[in-house]
Amino acid sequence: DYTLPIKNQQQKGNYLTQKATYESTQTSLNQLLFETKTQIQRAMVSLEKQIELYRKTKMLVTLRRQSYEDEYKKFKLGNSTQINVILSFNNYYNALINLNELKFGILDTIVQLKYLLGDFPVNQGELETFSVRKFLMLY
Repeated sequence: DYTLPIKNQQQKGNYLTQKATYESTQTSLNQLLFETKTQIQRAMVSLEKQIELYRKTKMLVTLRRQSYEDEYKKFKLGNSTQINVILSFNNYYNALINLNELKFGILDTIVQLKYLLGDFPVNQGELETFSVRKFLMLY
């Protein structure tokens, strides 16, 4: 902060204009940093929830697959109907769809976080070699 006495009115006006511009840009920068920090915090919370839901859905897929296989075995023995087998398979298939959607959501959130943190992949090869499974193991 400069408080030099400026006698020339034109120079004083230029100085005050530049000072006001600086303060305005400083405020804008602080606002941007605050918004970015908030976005990062929200993305991290979202990522944690998505990962927890992914793990639970993965267990659900295992249970639904086992249920389908059991229902199919019952059908072969004559203890179940074809409709029960189809419904069981449909439940298993829907669980797989949910798992894939969660995987996409996790990837999307990770890319968003990397972008906000300035850690975006340098080339397409980095993005293609990214593995959700490895990421989840590290997380």
